[in-house]
Amino acid sequence: MLELGLSSFNYEALSKSNMETTVNQDRGLTFREVYELVGLRCKTSHTARSMAKRGQIRAIQLNGRVTRYSLASVMQLLGAKEGSSRA
Repeated sequence: MLELGLSSFNYEALSKSNMETTVNQDRGLTFREVYELVGLRCKTSHTARSMAKRGQIRAIQLNGRVTRYSLASVMQLLGAKEGSSRA
């Protein structure tokens, strides 16, 4: 039998509220919300798409036409920008 090492994991510790908090902290943002957080003024999604392509933020493809961007990755980008501007 294959042992995965999951027997010691406490599944009861993951309450519904903890899972909801995690989901809300990394919700999908529209490109306009990304621009608002980053401080850009653009009317198209080209800048957000290029940021995702460069690996600066994480894109979440919902279907062929709809893309959302990870809130956590945008906040990480803002933290990195703030840290580099202090140096």
